[in-house]
Amino acid sequence: MHDPFHQHRFTQQLNEFSERLDYLILNARSYEAKNIPLEVLDEIAVTMGELTLVLSDHLAIHRQTQAIANKAISYAEGLRQKMRSGSLSGEQLVEAIGALIEEVHLILHEEKRAA
Repeated sequence: MHDPFHQHRFTQQLNEFSERLDYLILNARSYEAKNIPLEVLDEIAVTMGELTLVLSDHLAIHRQTQAIANKAISYAEGLRQKMRSGSLSGEQLVEAIGALIEEVHLILHEEKRAA
């Protein structure tokens, strides 16, 4: 059964992460792909880490979005590692974050449907 407070808070957090990642993509795109400042990359990495924690916490309570959330967590962790190692170009990073945002939107859709 859904706890309405937790459900509302989770939905709100995912919306905030989606907006923050959209902002970070716009910020990253304002630089040449090879010259994205380390501060921007670090903020993206931190945001993905925070998103991973929120999704993990949610998984402990809700099982219906478990597969989607696990996929998003795995994707975010892999992306974060690649980003930290410098193995992604700026354009690849922007595309990868866009895909992560789509995963977050899918979770939101499933959560609203289940509520």
